[in-house]
Amino acid sequence: GRPDAGDTRRQFRVDVDWQLGDHQLRFGYDADRFTSVAGGAIEGGQVWNYATIDPDGVPLNDDDLDFVVNVVFKNGATVDVNQRAFYIEDSWQVTPDFLAYAGLRWDSFENRNGLGQAYVSIDNQLGPRLGFAWDVMGDASLKVFGNAGRYALPLTATVAIRGASASIFSQQFMFYDGVDPNTGAPINPVPFTPITYLNNEFGANKDPRTIASDNLKPMYQDEYILGFQKRIGDHWSLGLRTVYRDLKRAIDDNCDERAIHAWALANGFVDPDGDPFESPEDSTQANEIAFINPGFTFCHLYNPGSDGIFNIDINGDGTLEKVTIDADTLGPRARRTYAAAEFFFEGHWDKWFLQGSYTWARSTGNTEGGVKSDIAQADTGTTQDFDYRELMLGANGPLPNDRKHTLKLFGNYEINEQWSVGGNLLVQSGRPINCFGVYGGDPLHYGASYFSCSNTPGTDADGDGVLDNGTTLVPRGSAGRTPWQRQLDLNVAWKPAFADGRLTFKLDVFNVFNARTVTSVNEAAETNQGSPLFNTLYRVPTGFQAPRAVRLMLQYAF
Repeated sequence: GRPDAGDTRRQFRVDVDWQLGDHQLRFGYDADRFTSVAGGAIEGGQVWNYATIDPDGVPLNDDDLDFVVNVVFKNGATVDVNQRAFYIEDSWQVTPDFLAYAGLRWDSFENRNGLGQAYVSIDNQLGPRLGFAWDVMGDASLKVFGNAGRYALPLTATVAIRGASASIFSQQFMFYDGVDPNTGAPINPVPFTPITYLNNEFGANKDPRTIASDNLKPMYQDEYILGFQKRIGDHWSLGLRTVYRDLKRAIDDNCDERAIHAWALANGFVDPDGDPFESPEDSTQANEIAFINPGFTFCHLYNPGSDGIFNIDINGDGTLEKVTIDADTLGPRARRTYAAAEFFFEGHWDKWFLQGSYTWARSTGNTEGGVKSDIAQADTGTTQDFDYRELMLGANGPLPNDRKHTLKLFGNYEINEQWSVGGNLLVQSGRPINCFGVYGGDPLHYGASYFSCSNTPGTDADGDGVLDNGTTLVPRGSAGRTPWQRQLDLNVAWKPAFADGRLTFKLDVFNVFNARTVTSVNEAAETNQGSPLFNTLYRVPTGFQAPRAVRLMLQYAF
């Protein structure tokens, strides 16, 4: 990573309150500028990956050929996200016991690349908000509340590091005579393929007009909350809160150059050598065009489920053509919903305090969001979802953060004015497990990351050295779940009398019983070549509950 990597946020906000009879009006303006300095490179500038070709389509033998792949990767930029918003809201005390709320927010977003050029600029995203709170009996013994709102989300800044700024990512296949024992580099490497630029990262700056679809709109989701809280006697209260969230629109990238080739073929374009476009599946021609004309094909931002309107220099003459690809060709609409019912209670008397909740929840859809944790893609931004429509086959199901049952308990007891003890209990069901594998021989070169796997050895029917198994779809989250997780934390606090309550010593013990529950497993059931990993690496634990830990805290209130 870059030694100067870091993030900076500058914020400005103005709020105005105006009490007008039974109405409390508020309006204001928000401005937020987020700057990120990021980037990285392979140590030493390049890496050599050694492998073996199986030209016969049979188990490895003495005729197989060793080869090495030279991989070069480097990027880095200072990028920005500028967000502005105006809002207005009215809290109306309709009656002494009923409060109504209405509001409207207007958001705009602008993302800039490493040269300070805007590659995404979105205005006029409106977010209405409605809510109420009703004191049913007029004595605060029963409250009913609800809220409905639309919330827009900006595209993360780091999308521009590779997607909209200069970066290089190349590979070249070579034969060799041996390996230098001191450097690990191949001896006498001889290329047998041209240099291929993955994702067409040529090291040149990309035209900001070519990054995003012309009809790109912001991500947003709708949220609905309805619940009640009831007081029981003088010491207890209980309630129910229901929540529903629905992703209405997302932003991701699509990398399917086949659709662009098909458009060029249908519209009579020729490649840079003057030859007609022969086939949208012609990968040799695609790489030739991309090498001469980097603007032709790379990943483009769009709203999954909407048509893509991309500005692309099809024939390399310096003029951008407007290429429209229909939504069904690009892939499915982005879907994500969250539904939950939370039962909660709270009690306090004398020196005791107890609070707890049980939540039943479901998180389903075909996209987790800015990360893809099931394949450990943790950098927030665009994911491999929607890159190609084949990657989304079987993608709809329980998402990685889907935990059906969660029980929480928190309590505290004051022994005297100086000493108190407390505890926190969490019991939670496991997250879904996938069965990732290779799909249809993997012509897209994504390896074992499709919702497809096989528990039988594959065959190499076409003799291309890739096993042709993995054509059985295994829908998202249908391969079981991780174990339930249980954790108890305890603490003791001391407020010495000589400090008049300003000084606090606190000792926390997390995970008292040192539970080591598995929290994640390897979800790849095949190698990147399609060989099964059942009974070997598949479902091997990759993450565990944090072990017992102790924290001593000293706090002084001025």
